[in-house]
Amino acid sequence: IAYGLSLSILILRSFFVTLPRSLEDAARVDGLSPFKIYWKIMLPLALPSLYTVIILQTIFVWNEFLFALVFIRSLDMFTLPRGLMAFRGTYVTMYGPLNAGIMIAALPPIILYIIFSDRIRKGMAIGLQKG
Repeated sequence: IAYGLSLSILILRSFFVTLPRSLEDAARVDGLSPFKIYWKIMLPLALPSLYTVIILQTIFVWNEFLFALVFIRSLDMFTLPRGLMAFRGTYVTMYGPLNAGIMIAALPPIILYIIFSDRIRKGMAIGLQKG
């Protein structure tokens, strides 16, 4: 998650900077606390940006390979991409199990896309309208 943190901060900050200050001032005049302003007004407006961050972070974490390759030595702690490397040998590669593992690894992101595709499209459409 730390590798994608800078991009997430950039995306969310660039969204929150575009919000007018008068929106927060009007909520404060109505008697909302800072937490209520964030929870009831700012957070619902930021949902498309949050969906973008969630999708990008999920992809970064799911496909994480380098950290596991460099730092993790225990077989039971390997991430999925690093575990798939076990099917590749020096002289022989087991293509059947490797391809089956790749297909299994590809299923969760595909299922998540099918579930959240309408929100992804709405978020992209909102981003295009603002630009």
